[in-house]
Amino acid sequence: MIKELKRCIFNYKFLIVCIISIFLFSISSYSSVWKSALNASSATDLTPEGIKWILQTSGNKYNIWNQSFKTISIVYPILLSSVYVYSYVEEYKNNFRLLMISREGKRKYCIHKILAIALGCGLLLLLPEMIYDIFISILSNNADILQPFDFPVYGLFPKLYTYNPNLYLLLSLGMHFCLGIAIGIFSIGISFITENKVATYIVPFLIILIYEIFITFITNSSMLTISSAYKFMFADGYNLIFFIIVLFLLIITGIVCLIFKERNLYING
Repeated sequence: MIKELKRCIFNYKFLIVCIISIFLFSISSYSSVWKSALNASSATDLTPEGIKWILQTSGNKYNIWNQSFKTISIVYPILLSSVYVYSYVEEYKNNFRLLMISREGKRKYCIHKILAIALGCGLLLLLPEMIYDIFISILSNNADILQPFDFPVYGLFPKLYTYNPNLYLLLSLGMHFCLGIAIGIFSIGISFITENKVATYIVPFLIILIYEIFITFITNSSMLTISSAYKFMFADGYNLIFFIIVLFLLIITGIVCLIFKERNLYING
């Protein structure tokens, strides 16, 4: 499994997606925070106190972090699917899978391959965010100050953010890592059903989109959506149970698709 995980991480696609993710974080921060700071000095309708406040808040890492998820939250399922998910199908199509099964057995091969891809997807959500957090910590001029510029979260564990915002940032990294793993397993299952490279990138995203619309309509709430699971810090009244349910649904769907396809291959050869 370690070898498979290295293949997942140490390839150009992984690096490209990491760079794209960091760029998307930066775009959101720029449009919401840094743009105002760049224009503040030349603004004629602001008082000196107002300009000072904008410059100070734009240098607060918690404000920057708070505003950095808007763009990436729309496209991250496609980014996760674009790196290594299709390799499971690819090895099946070119019969490389048969060689690996003959060496280590079908069960071991499947488990190692799926876990490696899932962990790779988890790291693909974790690493860019972690790098960006380090970047804004270095960039900010008041990195350890939350007050008097209070940029609260109102989703999961808001008191923890107020008490220890740095710990909350670590919580965000951990939960996004788990979400990445779940989406990775889901995407593997869907890609194995479709057996199409283009569909590997598009179909998981479309299914997630349809699910988001359906579950919001049925429950009259967005709490069980994958979007809320990713932006749990800003989903008002969010609960850890909602996050666990979303992970469960993604993982179970992926596993069911994989079992169905594997049994179909066993029956039909």
